[in-house]
Amino acid sequence: MTALQGIAPTALVGVILSVAMPAGAAEPSEDSADRFMQLALDCVHREYPSKISHILDSDDDVAPPRLLYPVFYGCYDWHSAVHGHWLLVRLLRLNPESPLAAQARAALSRSLSA
Repeated sequence: MTALQGIAPTALVGVILSVAMPAGAAEPSEDSADRFMQLALDCVHREYPSKISHILDSDDDVAPPRLLYPVFYGCYDWHSAVHGHWLLVRLLRLNPESPLAAQARAALSRSLSA
């Protein structure tokens, strides 16, 4: 097993951006932005594998991730799913004409509602 196996892809994005893009640095290139957007798209609705940190008070609290956390169930864990959604929103704001923009908007619309 390599050091990176088992780490959620969006968690890696945060690390990569914090190292590769310190405060005040230029925004990512369109090519890099599209690769990051695809990374988030590949996981925001991927339910398994999943790591759940969940307190059970009864049998009623046991359910698959998509039912326990209806919006942020993908990307291996809740926290990484939140980052994946944030990444999509951020990259859409920076690159609204990306070839992946329609897919990103559809993924966000699937997850988020009033």
